[in-house]
Amino acid sequence: MKRQFRRVLPWAVAAAVALPSAFAFTTFGKRWPTTSITFYTGMPGKSPAGLTWSSAFQQAMQQWNDKTNVKFVANDSFVDPCAQYSRSQSGTDFPAGTGNLINSIDFRSTVCGNDFGNSVLAITLSNSVAGNFGFANFVETDIVFNDRQTWDVYDSARKFGINDFRRVALHELGHALGLGHESSVEAIMAPRITDLDQLQADDIAGADSLYAPQDLCPLIDLAPNRLVRNKLDLPDCRVNQLFGSGSDNSFVDVYRLKLTATTRLVFDMRSSELDSVLVLTDAKYSQLDIADDYAGTCNARLDRTLAAGEYRLLANTYAVPRKCVGNKGSYTLSISDGKLPTLGDSATTSGSAAAVLVTGGATADGGRTYKTAFAATDSIAVDAGIAVDPEHVGLAGKLFVLVQLGDGSRFVKTATGDFAPFSGNLAQLQPARSGPLAAQESLSIVKDLRGAGAGLAGQSFAVYVGYAIDSQPQSIHYGSEPIRFSINR
Repeated sequence: MKRQFRRVLPWAVAAAVALPSAFAFTTFGKRWPTTSITFYTGMPGKSPAGLTWSSAFQQAMQQWNDKTNVKFVANDSFVDPCAQYSRSQSGTDFPAGTGNLINSIDFRSTVCGNDFGNSVLAITLSNSVAGNFGFANFVETDIVFNDRQTWDVYDSARKFGINDFRRVALHELGHALGLGHESSVEAIMAPRITDLDQLQADDIAGADSLYAPQDLCPLIDLAPNRLVRNKLDLPDCRVNQLFGSGSDNSFVDVYRLKLTATTRLVFDMRSSELDSVLVLTDAKYSQLDIADDYAGTCNARLDRTLAAGEYRLLANTYAVPRKCVGNKGSYTLSISDGKLPTLGDSATTSGSAAAVLVTGGATADGGRTYKTAFAATDSIAVDAGIAVDPEHVGLAGKLFVLVQLGDGSRFVKTATGDFAPFSGNLAQLQPARSGPLAAQESLSIVKDLRGAGAGLAGQSFAVYVGYAIDSQPQSIHYGSEPIRFSINR
Protein backbone atom coordinates (compact mmCIF):
# COMPACT_ATOMS: atom_id res chain seq x y z
CA MET A 1 0.00 0.00 0.00
CA LYS A 2 1.39 3.39 -0.96
CA ARG A 3 1.13 6.04 1.74
CA GLN A 4 1.43 9.77 1.80
CA PHE A 5 0.45 12.70 3.99
CA ARG A 6 -0.75 16.24 3.41
CA ARG A 7 0.46 19.00 5.69
CA VAL A 8 -1.08 22.46 5.99
CA LEU A 9 1.86 24.84 6.20
CA PRO A 10 1.75 27.81 8.57
CA TRP A 11 -0.90 30.16 7.23
CA ALA A 12 -0.15 33.87 7.14
CA VAL A 13 -1.83 36.97 5.76
CA ALA A 14 -2.01 36.77 1.97
CA ALA A 15 -2.80 39.56 -0.47
CA ALA A 16 -5.82 39.14 -2.74
CA VAL A 17 -4.99 37.65 -6.12
CA ALA A 18 -7.02 38.37 -9.26
CA LEU A 19 -8.61 35.29 -10.79
CA PRO A 20 -7.16 34.63 -14.27
CA SER A 21 -9.20 33.40 -17.20
CA ALA A 22 -7.90 29.82 -16.82
CA PHE A 23 -8.07 27.62 -13.71
CA ALA A 24 -4.82 26.81 -11.97
CA PHE A 25 -5.71 24.03 -9.50
CA THR A 26 -3.22 21.24 -8.87
CA THR A 27 -3.89 17.56 -8.19
CA PHE A 28 -1.77 14.75 -6.73
CA GLY A 29 -2.61 12.08 -9.34
CA LYS A 30 -4.79 10.36 -6.75
CA ARG A 31 -8.57 10.16 -6.35
CA TRP A 32 -11.31 8.11 -4.75
CA PRO A 33 -12.70 5.47 -7.14
CA THR A 34 -16.26 6.70 -6.45
CA THR A 35 -17.84 10.06 -5.70
CA SER A 36 -19.37 8.95 -2.37
CA ILE A 37 -16.90 9.29 0.52
CA THR A 38 -17.87 8.56 4.13
CA PHE A 39 -16.24 10.30 7.09
CA TYR A 40 -16.81 9.36 10.73
CA THR A 41 -17.38 12.83 12.12
CA GLY A 42 -18.36 12.17 15.74
CA MET A 43 -15.42 14.02 17.32
CA PRO A 44 -16.40 15.26 20.79
CA GLY A 45 -16.76 18.82 22.05
CA LYS A 46 -18.02 22.15 20.82
CA SER A 47 -16.57 25.48 19.78
CA PRO A 48 -16.66 28.64 21.96
CA ALA A 49 -19.37 29.88 19.58
CA GLY A 50 -21.53 26.94 20.65
CA LEU A 51 -21.43 24.85 17.44
CA THR A 52 -20.13 21.34 17.87
CA TRP A 53 -16.92 20.50 16.04
CA SER A 54 -18.71 17.63 14.38
CA SER A 55 -21.44 19.92 13.00
CA ALA A 56 -18.88 22.44 11.76
CA PHE A 57 -16.99 19.69 9.94
CA GLN A 58 -20.22 18.47 8.37
CA GLN A 59 -20.96 22.00 7.17
CA ALA A 60 -17.59 22.02 5.42
CA MET A 61 -18.47 18.68 3.84
CA GLN A 62 -21.78 20.10 2.67
CA GLN A 63 -20.06 22.94 0.81
CA TRP A 64 -18.21 20.41 -1.32
CA ASN A 65 -21.46 18.44 -1.77
CA ASP A 66 -23.43 21.50 -2.84
CA LYS A 67 -20.91 22.86 -5.32
CA THR A 68 -19.23 19.77 -6.82
CA ASN A 69 -20.08 16.24 -7.89
CA VAL A 70 -18.53 14.89 -4.67
CA LYS A 71 -20.89 13.41 -2.08
CA PHE A 72 -19.30 13.38 1.35
CA VAL A 73 -21.40 11.27 3.72
CA ALA A 74 -21.30 11.87 7.48
CA ASN A 75 -21.42 9.05 10.01
CA ASP A 76 -22.03 10.55 13.43
CA SER A 77 -20.02 7.84 15.21
CA PHE A 78 -16.54 8.53 16.56
CA VAL A 79 -13.54 6.62 15.22
CA ASP A 80 -10.01 7.41 16.32
CA PRO A 81 -8.11 8.85 13.30
CA CYS A 82 -4.88 7.45 14.78
CA ALA A 83 -6.18 3.88 15.02
CA GLN A 84 -3.42 1.52 13.85
CA TYR A 85 -0.95 4.41 13.50
CA SER A 86 1.95 5.12 15.86
CA ARG A 87 5.03 7.31 16.11
CA SER A 88 7.50 6.74 13.30
CA GLN A 89 11.14 6.07 14.10
CA SER A 90 12.09 9.64 13.22
CA GLY A 91 9.03 11.19 14.80
CA THR A 92 8.35 13.08 11.57
CA ASP A 93 6.91 12.35 8.14
CA PHE A 94 4.11 9.75 7.90
CA PRO A 95 3.32 7.90 11.17
CA ALA A 96 4.13 4.21 11.37
CA GLY A 97 1.33 1.72 10.71
CA THR A 98 -1.22 1.08 7.97
CA GLY A 99 -4.41 2.67 9.28
CA ASN A 100 -7.82 1.02 9.60
CA LEU A 101 -9.44 1.89 6.21
CA ILE A 102 -11.91 4.24 7.98
CA ASN A 103 -11.96 7.99 7.32
CA SER A 104 -12.11 9.91 10.61
CA ILE A 105 -11.24 13.20 12.35
CA ASP A 106 -10.25 14.56 15.77
CA PHE A 107 -8.06 16.98 17.69
CA ARG A 108 -4.65 15.67 18.73
CA SER A 109 -1.55 17.19 20.30
CA THR A 110 0.58 15.09 17.92
CA VAL A 111 0.09 13.50 14.51
CA CYS A 112 -0.53 10.03 15.90
CA GLY A 113 2.72 10.30 17.85
CA ASN A 114 4.67 12.40 15.36
CA ASP A 115 5.39 16.12 15.71
CA PHE A 116 3.05 18.64 14.07
CA GLY A 117 5.81 21.15 13.45
CA ASN A 118 5.73 24.87 14.15
CA SER A 119 2.36 26.57 13.61
CA VAL A 120 0.87 23.67 11.63
CA LEU A 121 -2.90 23.70 12.01
CA ALA A 122 -3.90 20.29 10.66
CA ILE A 123 -2.56 17.32 8.74
CA THR A 124 -4.43 15.03 6.33
CA LEU A 125 -3.15 11.46 6.25
CA SER A 126 -4.02 9.55 3.06
CA ASN A 127 -3.40 5.94 2.08
CA SER A 128 -3.64 4.97 -1.58
CA VAL A 129 -3.18 1.94 -3.80
CA ALA A 130 -2.68 1.48 -7.53
CA GLY A 131 -5.84 2.44 -9.44
CA ASN A 132 -7.23 3.03 -12.92
CA PHE A 133 -7.39 5.88 -15.44
CA GLY A 134 -3.82 6.85 -14.57
CA PHE A 135 -4.68 7.70 -10.93
CA ALA A 136 -3.88 5.98 -7.66
CA ASN A 137 -6.99 5.26 -5.57
CA PHE A 138 -7.41 6.55 -2.04
CA VAL A 139 -8.50 3.90 0.45
CA GLU A 140 -8.35 5.96 3.66
CA THR A 141 -8.07 9.59 4.68
CA ASP A 142 -7.83 10.87 8.27
CA ILE A 143 -7.63 14.50 9.35
CA VAL A 144 -5.84 15.42 12.57
CA PHE A 145 -6.34 18.97 13.93
CA ASN A 146 -3.69 20.49 16.20
CA ASP A 147 -5.31 21.04 19.59
CA ARG A 148 -2.35 23.19 20.70
CA GLN A 149 -3.77 25.90 18.46
CA THR A 150 -6.71 28.17 19.39
CA TRP A 151 -9.94 27.33 17.57
CA ASP A 152 -13.47 28.62 17.06
CA VAL A 153 -16.07 28.62 14.27
CA TYR A 154 -16.87 31.91 12.55
CA ASP A 155 -17.45 33.50 9.11
CA SER A 156 -15.67 36.05 6.94
CA ALA A 157 -12.52 37.92 8.05
CA ARG A 158 -9.98 36.15 10.23
CA LYS A 159 -9.73 36.88 13.92
CA PHE A 160 -6.25 37.46 15.24
CA GLY A 161 -4.88 34.41 17.04
CA ILE A 162 -8.10 32.36 16.58
CA ASN A 163 -8.31 29.79 13.79
CA ASP A 164 -11.63 29.13 12.06
CA PHE A 165 -12.12 25.37 12.31
CA ARG A 166 -14.67 25.20 9.49
CA ARG A 167 -12.48 26.83 6.81
CA VAL A 168 -9.50 24.70 7.82
CA ALA A 169 -11.74 21.61 7.52
CA LEU A 170 -12.87 22.88 4.10
CA HIS A 171 -9.23 23.11 3.01
CA GLU A 172 -8.29 19.69 4.43
CA LEU A 173 -11.24 18.06 2.69
CA GLY A 174 -9.81 19.40 -0.56
CA HIS A 175 -6.59 17.51 0.18
CA ALA A 176 -8.70 14.45 1.02
CA LEU A 177 -10.14 14.64 -2.51
CA GLY A 178 -6.71 14.81 -4.13
CA LEU A 179 -6.21 18.57 -4.52
CA GLY A 180 -2.89 20.25 -3.83
CA HIS A 181 -2.07 23.79 -2.82
CA GLU A 182 -2.75 26.60 -5.30
CA SER A 183 -1.15 30.00 -4.81
CA SER A 184 -1.66 31.74 -8.18
CA VAL A 185 -5.44 32.30 -7.92
CA GLU A 186 -7.99 32.86 -5.18
CA ALA A 187 -8.75 29.45 -3.70
CA ILE A 188 -9.56 27.79 -0.40
CA MET A 189 -6.67 25.49 -1.37
CA ALA A 190 -4.17 28.36 -1.06
CA PRO A 191 -1.13 27.41 1.04
CA ARG A 192 -1.67 30.44 3.32
CA ILE A 193 -4.84 31.34 5.17
CA THR A 194 -6.87 34.29 3.87
CA ASP A 195 -10.25 35.82 4.64
CA LEU A 196 -11.87 33.32 2.25
CA ASP A 197 -14.27 30.95 3.99
CA GLN A 198 -16.08 29.57 0.93
CA LEU A 199 -15.04 27.38 -1.98
CA GLN A 200 -13.85 29.35 -4.99
CA ALA A 201 -14.21 28.65 -8.70
CA ASP A 202 -10.73 27.13 -8.88
CA ASP A 203 -11.46 24.73 -5.99
CA ILE A 204 -14.69 23.59 -7.65
CA ALA A 205 -13.01 23.15 -11.03
CA GLY A 206 -10.27 21.09 -9.40
CA ALA A 207 -12.72 18.72 -7.71
CA ASP A 208 -14.79 18.38 -10.86
CA SER A 209 -11.70 17.53 -12.89
CA LEU A 210 -11.30 14.47 -10.65
CA TYR A 211 -14.91 13.52 -9.95
CA ALA A 212 -17.06 15.05 -12.70
CA PRO A 213 -14.99 15.33 -15.88
CA GLN A 214 -16.80 16.74 -18.87
CA ASP A 215 -17.48 14.66 -21.97
CA LEU A 216 -14.16 15.66 -23.51
CA CYS A 217 -14.15 12.67 -25.88
CA PRO A 218 -16.75 11.98 -28.59
CA LEU A 219 -19.74 9.99 -27.35
CA ILE A 220 -21.07 6.98 -29.27
CA ASP A 221 -24.69 6.10 -28.45
CA LEU A 222 -25.20 2.45 -27.51
CA ALA A 223 -28.39 0.45 -26.94
CA PRO A 224 -29.08 -3.12 -25.74
CA ASN A 225 -28.87 -5.97 -28.23
CA ARG A 226 -26.39 -4.36 -30.54
CA LEU A 227 -23.11 -5.45 -32.07
CA VAL A 228 -20.59 -2.67 -32.73
CA ARG A 229 -17.44 -2.98 -34.83
CA ASN A 230 -14.84 -0.33 -34.03
CA LYS A 231 -11.13 0.16 -33.53
CA LEU A 232 -8.75 1.82 -31.08
CA ASP A 233 -6.14 3.83 -32.90
CA LEU A 234 -5.27 7.38 -33.87
CA PRO A 235 -7.06 9.79 -33.89
CA ASP A 236 -9.04 8.23 -31.00
CA CYS A 237 -9.23 9.94 -27.63
CA ARG A 238 -6.90 8.92 -24.82
CA VAL A 239 -7.82 8.40 -21.16
CA ASN A 240 -5.78 11.36 -19.92
CA GLN A 241 -7.58 13.54 -22.47
CA LEU A 242 -10.92 12.27 -21.18
CA PHE A 243 -10.07 13.20 -17.58
CA GLY A 244 -7.94 16.22 -18.38
CA SER A 245 -5.14 14.79 -16.21
CA GLY A 246 -3.57 11.54 -15.09
CA SER A 247 -0.82 9.41 -16.58
CA ASP A 248 -2.91 6.96 -18.63
CA ASN A 249 -2.44 7.68 -22.35
CA SER A 250 -4.15 4.52 -23.63
CA PHE A 251 -6.77 4.79 -26.37
CA VAL A 252 -10.45 4.82 -25.42
CA ASP A 253 -13.83 4.85 -27.17
CA VAL A 254 -16.62 6.29 -25.00
CA TYR A 255 -20.13 4.86 -25.39
CA ARG A 256 -23.25 6.47 -23.92
CA LEU A 257 -26.00 4.17 -22.65
CA LYS A 258 -29.45 5.31 -21.51
CA LEU A 259 -31.77 2.91 -19.67
CA THR A 260 -35.44 3.55 -18.93
CA ALA A 261 -35.81 0.64 -16.49
CA THR A 262 -33.67 -1.61 -14.31
CA THR A 263 -31.95 -4.01 -16.69
CA ARG A 264 -29.46 -6.83 -16.47
CA LEU A 265 -26.85 -6.35 -19.20
CA VAL A 266 -23.88 -8.29 -20.47
CA PHE A 267 -21.13 -6.29 -22.20
CA ASP A 268 -18.63 -8.24 -24.30
CA MET A 269 -15.50 -6.79 -25.96
CA ARG A 270 -13.52 -9.12 -28.23
CA SER A 271 -10.39 -8.59 -30.27
CA SER A 272 -7.54 -10.55 -31.78
CA GLU A 273 -5.39 -7.40 -31.87
CA LEU A 274 -5.99 -5.69 -28.51
CA ASP A 275 -5.52 -6.28 -24.83
CA SER A 276 -9.22 -5.50 -24.27
CA VAL A 277 -10.47 -3.63 -21.20
CA LEU A 278 -14.06 -2.58 -20.42
CA VAL A 279 -14.83 0.10 -17.82
CA LEU A 280 -18.41 0.90 -16.76
CA THR A 281 -19.07 4.29 -15.15
CA ASP A 282 -21.97 6.55 -14.34
CA ALA A 283 -22.60 9.66 -16.45
CA LYS A 284 -19.96 11.54 -14.41
CA TYR A 285 -17.29 8.86 -14.96
CA SER A 286 -17.44 7.47 -11.45
CA GLN A 287 -16.28 3.89 -11.90
CA LEU A 288 -18.83 1.12 -11.35
CA ASP A 289 -16.98 -1.90 -12.73
CA ILE A 290 -13.94 -2.93 -14.75
CA ALA A 291 -13.01 -6.17 -16.53
CA ASP A 292 -10.39 -7.73 -18.78
CA ASP A 293 -8.91 -11.18 -19.50
CA TYR A 294 -12.30 -12.93 -19.41
CA ALA A 295 -12.16 -16.74 -19.03
CA GLY A 296 -8.41 -16.75 -19.63
CA THR A 297 -8.67 -14.87 -22.92
CA CYS A 298 -7.68 -11.34 -23.91
CA ASN A 299 -11.36 -10.39 -24.17
CA ALA A 300 -13.36 -8.39 -21.61
CA ARG A 301 -16.84 -9.16 -20.27
CA LEU A 302 -19.08 -7.41 -17.71
CA ASP A 303 -22.37 -8.71 -16.32
CA ARG A 304 -24.25 -6.04 -14.34
CA THR A 305 -27.80 -5.14 -13.33
CA LEU A 306 -28.20 -1.39 -13.76
CA ALA A 307 -30.94 0.96 -12.59
CA ALA A 308 -32.64 3.36 -14.98
CA GLY A 309 -30.32 6.21 -15.88
CA GLU A 310 -27.41 7.25 -18.05
CA TYR A 311 -24.05 5.47 -18.12
CA ARG A 312 -20.71 5.49 -19.91
CA LEU A 313 -19.00 2.36 -21.21
CA LEU A 314 -15.31 2.79 -21.99
CA ALA A 315 -13.82 0.41 -24.54
CA ASN A 316 -10.20 0.63 -23.55
CA THR A 317 -6.83 -1.09 -23.71
CA TYR A 318 -3.51 -0.80 -21.90
CA ALA A 319 -0.95 1.86 -22.72
CA VAL A 320 1.54 -1.02 -22.51
CA PRO A 321 -0.07 -4.43 -23.25
CA ARG A 322 0.08 -6.67 -20.20
CA LYS A 323 -0.22 -10.09 -21.78
CA CYS A 324 -1.99 -9.79 -25.11
CA VAL A 325 -0.95 -8.79 -28.57
CA GLY A 326 -1.23 -5.01 -28.67
CA ASN A 327 -2.91 -1.74 -27.79
CA LYS A 328 -4.15 -0.69 -31.24
CA GLY A 329 -6.56 -2.45 -33.55
CA SER A 330 -10.11 -3.56 -34.29
CA TYR A 331 -12.64 -4.96 -31.80
CA THR A 332 -16.28 -5.95 -31.54
CA LEU A 333 -18.48 -4.78 -28.68
CA SER A 334 -21.81 -6.39 -27.88
CA ILE A 335 -24.43 -5.47 -25.32
CA SER A 336 -27.32 -7.79 -24.54
CA ASP A 337 -30.07 -8.05 -21.94
CA GLY A 338 -30.78 -11.73 -22.60
CA LYS A 339 -34.49 -11.83 -21.73
CA LEU A 340 -36.55 -14.87 -22.71
CA PRO A 341 -39.49 -14.46 -25.09
CA THR A 342 -42.99 -15.32 -23.93
CA LEU A 343 -43.32 -19.03 -24.60
CA GLY A 344 -46.52 -19.79 -22.70
CA ASP A 345 -47.59 -20.77 -19.19
CA SER A 346 -46.02 -24.22 -19.39
CA ALA A 347 -42.67 -22.89 -20.54
CA THR A 348 -40.17 -22.66 -17.70
CA THR A 349 -36.44 -22.44 -17.40
CA SER A 350 -34.10 -23.36 -14.61
CA GLY A 351 -30.68 -22.06 -13.74
CA SER A 352 -29.27 -18.65 -14.59
CA ALA A 353 -29.54 -18.00 -18.32
CA ALA A 354 -26.71 -15.90 -19.70
CA ALA A 355 -27.48 -13.05 -22.06
CA VAL A 356 -26.59 -13.59 -25.70
CA LEU A 357 -26.35 -11.26 -28.64
CA VAL A 358 -28.39 -12.08 -31.73
CA THR A 359 -27.70 -10.27 -34.97
CA GLY A 360 -29.19 -10.48 -38.44
CA GLY A 361 -32.52 -9.58 -39.95
CA ALA A 362 -34.93 -9.93 -42.85
CA THR A 363 -33.78 -8.92 -46.32
CA ALA A 364 -35.03 -8.89 -49.91
CA ASP A 365 -31.74 -7.92 -51.56
CA GLY A 366 -29.34 -10.66 -50.55
CA GLY A 367 -28.39 -9.14 -47.20
CA ARG A 368 -27.24 -5.75 -48.45
CA THR A 369 -29.99 -4.12 -46.38
CA TYR A 370 -32.33 -5.31 -43.64
CA LYS A 371 -35.95 -4.16 -43.56
CA THR A 372 -38.94 -4.47 -41.27
CA ALA A 373 -41.68 -4.23 -43.94
CA PHE A 374 -41.98 -6.02 -47.28
CA ALA A 375 -44.33 -6.20 -50.22
CA ALA A 376 -46.34 -9.39 -50.69
CA THR A 377 -44.36 -10.14 -53.84
CA ASP A 378 -40.89 -9.72 -52.29
CA SER A 379 -38.61 -12.72 -51.95
CA ILE A 380 -37.65 -12.58 -48.26
CA ALA A 381 -34.68 -14.24 -46.56
CA VAL A 382 -34.13 -14.26 -42.79
CA ASP A 383 -30.66 -14.91 -41.36
CA ALA A 384 -29.36 -14.72 -37.79
CA GLY A 385 -26.10 -14.95 -35.88
CA ILE A 386 -25.58 -15.86 -32.22
CA ALA A 387 -22.58 -14.74 -30.15
CA VAL A 388 -22.21 -17.75 -27.86
CA ASP A 389 -21.05 -17.22 -24.29
CA PRO A 390 -17.27 -17.94 -24.24
CA GLU A 391 -17.83 -20.46 -21.42
CA HIS A 392 -20.09 -22.49 -23.72
CA VAL A 393 -17.94 -22.49 -26.85
CA GLY A 394 -17.03 -26.05 -27.87
CA LEU A 395 -19.68 -27.67 -25.65
CA ALA A 396 -22.40 -29.89 -27.08
CA GLY A 397 -25.55 -27.87 -27.54
CA LYS A 398 -28.64 -27.10 -29.57
CA LEU A 399 -29.78 -24.08 -31.57
CA PHE A 400 -33.44 -23.07 -31.49
CA VAL A 401 -35.60 -20.90 -33.74
CA LEU A 402 -39.00 -19.77 -32.46
CA VAL A 403 -41.34 -17.78 -34.71
CA GLN A 404 -44.34 -15.91 -33.30
CA LEU A 405 -46.88 -14.54 -35.74
CA GLY A 406 -49.05 -11.52 -35.20
CA ASP A 407 -52.15 -13.74 -35.02
CA GLY A 408 -50.69 -15.50 -31.94
CA SER A 409 -49.61 -18.74 -33.60
CA ARG A 410 -46.12 -20.08 -32.87
CA PHE A 411 -43.77 -22.36 -34.74
CA VAL A 412 -40.32 -23.85 -34.23
CA LYS A 413 -37.86 -24.68 -36.96
CA THR A 414 -36.86 -28.36 -36.89
CA ALA A 415 -33.63 -30.06 -37.90
CA THR A 416 -35.26 -31.02 -41.23
CA GLY A 417 -35.86 -27.35 -42.07
CA ASP A 418 -39.62 -27.52 -41.51
CA PHE A 419 -41.65 -25.27 -39.20
CA ALA A 420 -43.69 -27.23 -36.66
CA PRO A 421 -46.50 -25.77 -34.52
CA PHE A 422 -45.39 -25.03 -30.97
CA SER A 423 -47.71 -25.19 -27.94
CA GLY A 424 -45.40 -23.38 -25.53
CA ASN A 425 -44.22 -26.52 -23.70
CA LEU A 426 -40.42 -26.56 -23.60
CA ALA A 427 -40.44 -30.35 -23.68
CA GLN A 428 -41.79 -30.06 -27.24
CA LEU A 429 -39.27 -27.45 -28.36
CA GLN A 430 -37.32 -29.05 -31.21
CA PRO A 431 -33.82 -27.89 -32.12
CA ALA A 432 -32.96 -26.46 -35.51
CA ARG A 433 -29.43 -27.82 -35.19
CA SER A 434 -27.36 -29.85 -32.72
CA GLY A 435 -23.62 -30.22 -32.15
CA PRO A 436 -20.60 -28.43 -30.65
CA LEU A 437 -21.19 -24.70 -30.28
CA ALA A 438 -18.96 -22.27 -32.17
CA ALA A 439 -18.11 -18.80 -30.85
CA GLN A 440 -20.30 -17.31 -33.59
CA GLU A 441 -23.19 -19.46 -34.80
CA SER A 442 -25.09 -18.57 -37.96
CA LEU A 443 -28.51 -19.77 -39.08
CA SER A 444 -30.40 -19.43 -42.34
CA ILE A 445 -33.93 -19.34 -41.01
CA VAL A 446 -35.88 -18.97 -44.25
CA LYS A 447 -35.18 -18.32 -47.94
CA ASP A 448 -37.44 -17.05 -50.71
CA LEU A 449 -40.46 -16.43 -48.49
CA ARG A 450 -43.20 -14.73 -50.51
CA GLY A 451 -46.24 -13.47 -48.67
CA ALA A 452 -48.59 -13.76 -51.61
CA GLY A 453 -47.77 -17.38 -52.36
CA ALA A 454 -47.74 -18.54 -48.74
CA GLY A 455 -50.93 -16.80 -47.64
CA LEU A 456 -48.94 -14.64 -45.20
CA ALA A 457 -49.69 -11.19 -46.66
CA GLY A 458 -50.75 -8.86 -43.85
CA GLN A 459 -48.92 -10.94 -41.22
CA SER A 460 -46.21 -9.80 -38.78
CA PHE A 461 -43.36 -11.96 -37.51
CA ALA A 462 -41.10 -12.08 -34.44
CA VAL A 463 -38.21 -14.52 -34.83
CA TYR A 464 -36.35 -15.51 -31.65
CA VAL A 465 -33.04 -17.35 -31.92
CA GLY A 466 -31.22 -19.00 -29.03
CA TYR A 467 -29.29 -21.98 -27.79
CA ALA A 468 -28.88 -24.37 -24.85
CA ILE A 469 -25.99 -26.57 -23.81
CA ASP A 470 -26.82 -30.25 -23.46
CA SER A 471 -25.84 -30.34 -19.78
CA GLN A 472 -28.45 -27.63 -19.00
CA PRO A 473 -31.25 -28.26 -21.50
CA GLN A 474 -33.83 -26.18 -19.61
CA SER A 475 -31.70 -23.03 -19.63
CA ILE A 476 -32.31 -21.60 -23.09
CA HIS A 477 -30.32 -18.47 -23.88
CA TYR A 478 -32.17 -16.01 -26.11
CA GLY A 479 -31.51 -12.46 -27.18
CA SER A 480 -34.34 -10.28 -25.88
CA GLU A 481 -35.12 -8.50 -29.13
CA PRO A 482 -36.37 -10.75 -31.91
CA ILE A 483 -35.96 -10.17 -35.62
CA ARG A 484 -39.19 -8.38 -36.49
CA PHE A 485 -40.73 -7.81 -39.89
CA SER A 486 -44.13 -7.71 -41.60
CA ILE A 487 -45.53 -8.43 -45.04
CA ASN A 488 -47.97 -5.92 -46.51
CA ARG A 489 -51.20 -7.02 -48.13
